[in-house]
Amino acid sequence: MLTDMRTNRHSLVTAVFVAALALAAPQIGLGQGPASQPDSTNQPPAVRTDDGWYPEGFVRIRGKRYSLFVGATYTWFVNGASRSRFGQGTWSPSFELYRPQRRGYSPLLELNGTRIASGDSTARIFAASVGVRYRPVDAERSRWFVLNAGVAVGPRVARVSGLERTTVGGVSAQVGVEILRTARVTARYEALPAVHGVHLSTLSLGTAVRLPPYRRGNSRNEVRDPSQAATCAGTGCAR
Repeated sequence: MLTDMRTNRHSLVTAVFVAALALAAPQIGLGQGPASQPDSTNQPPAVRTDDGWYPEGFVRIRGKRYSLFVGATYTWFVNGASRSRFGQGTWSPSFELYRPQRRGYSPLLELNGTRIASGDSTARIFAASVGVRYRPVDAERSRWFVLNAGVAVGPRVARVSGLERTTVGGVSAQVGVEILRTARVTARYEALPAVHGVHLSTLSLGTAVRLPPYRRGNSRNEVRDPSQAATCAGTGCAR
């Protein structure tokens, strides 16, 4: 049967086009399907992170933990005439929010009040200081002793019995040792100019301990080993 060659050519082109489209459709569909979801059955649970550097601290401020150190300080005047007038020295309580620091420099902020009296003679000194403290090593939990040294400056408000209250500038220098993040011993020298002819520079020696002395870690907040977290995901962990 004879047919028009133009009609056959048009039919042939149409057939080839439809076949090519049919072959390409599955390949196009592979890229347009929904993305496969990862299997979450073996994913470790999210590990809650806490202050890994100092988990012992029971006071938490903006994600960092601190401890309350409570102790006592003995202070005496360097000048012999001042000791004869106001007494050999005095004990005073000390309170500090403490956080161990890493090696290097850290800011030093202090508020100190001292009262030394003997009979009717009384000397009061209030000091506000800003300075810097240096540690040669990291104050790690396993390190027995960590030395530190600091220097600070600021105003000193001095009041001597029988004389007017006077504000002068002062400088303090200190050296100390931290013992297992649990105890501290500090020696300090406070240099002040003479106030109405009275020399008020002092030396002090203080010690303080952490309260409470030991804090058990909270298993819900401490960072767990990733391998342990993966094991717990598959088998479960006792609580």
